[in-house]
Amino acid sequence: LLGFAKNRLNKFYNPKMYKPPAKRELSSDDRIVANFGGAAPPTPAPGGIAGTGIAVLAEVSAHTARRSDVAPPPPPETFGAYTKKTSETTGVIALMDMLIKDLDKE
Repeated sequence: LLGFAKNRLNKFYNPKMYKPPAKRELSSDDRIVANFGGAAPPTPAPGGIAGTGIAVLAEVSAHTARRSDVAPPPPPETFGAYTKKTSETTGVIALMDMLIKDLDKE
């Protein structure tokens, strides 16, 4: 489970280290259909949030309350130009590596 989570984090933080999942293996019946020119069965779609079928959780009343004809105030002053963080992005992945090493020792 930790390896799966680490791979998903690598997909975002370190795409070079990401390993895509293996392709789905067809059953013998599906291979026969595909060999005779039929279409392979589609991959089942994910079932929303945690398999519940709910795609989005949104508070609609929050959006309707903001509608007005008044322009928003000007944005506040900033501290400086944007700089990308480099060393902090691997912090969570390094912690997961430590957890995996500790579990391997046990």
